[in-house]
Amino acid sequence: MLNKPDFIDEEQNYLLNSLLTLTQKNPAIWECVEYNPLSFLSSEEDDGTISACIVQMFVFQSELNQVEFELELSEHIDITTGKGDIYITLEKQSPDSYDKIDTGLSFETEYEDCAAEQIQSQFGNHVAAQMAEALVPPALQSDAASSALQWAIFNVEGDTPLKFKESSLYKLGEALFDSRRFLEFHRCVLDCSYREKLMAELN
Repeated sequence: MLNKPDFIDEEQNYLLNSLLTLTQKNPAIWECVEYNPLSFLSSEEDDGTISACIVQMFVFQSELNQVEFELELSEHIDITTGKGDIYITLEKQSPDSYDKIDTGLSFETEYEDCAAEQIQSQFGNHVAAQMAEALVPPALQSDAASSALQWAIFNVEGDTPLKFKESSLYKLGEALFDSRRFLEFHRCVLDCSYREKLMAELN
């Protein structure tokens, strides 16, 4: 469902990790300005197959040393494979420069051959995963999140195939949406043991 970005150079990698360190020390340097609550999303691939996931998305903004940053962060679970994924897009805008960086777990070459149960141990320290760990909990308490829940719908697609609607992950996503347990979704994106616990609880 995602296009892999160009190779991240050393300077961009340094920027991402520097921002991560600042964020872990003080998540409040970021303001959550947009939240798209947990929902079902499907798309048609180039080969005609349909892929589907449950996903929640955030947009954050920050200004540091007269440089403006915008960070888009998405957390996914693929309904077919059960594999969790987190990706971020960072835009940096200063008076004399602009930079855009895309990265995520599934952009790493090892991701494709990694089983769902291995994602957390393999990629838990990835910058995208660590950003999510620092930013998602406070973001879910933000005004942007509260406002979004006034219009949110789990599935706006009218012709969702039964194979997706009857899947355990679809049902989990729908149940977490209905009970507004978005922090639990954040946790189970990578933690398959916790995901299984939630499924047993909700059945």
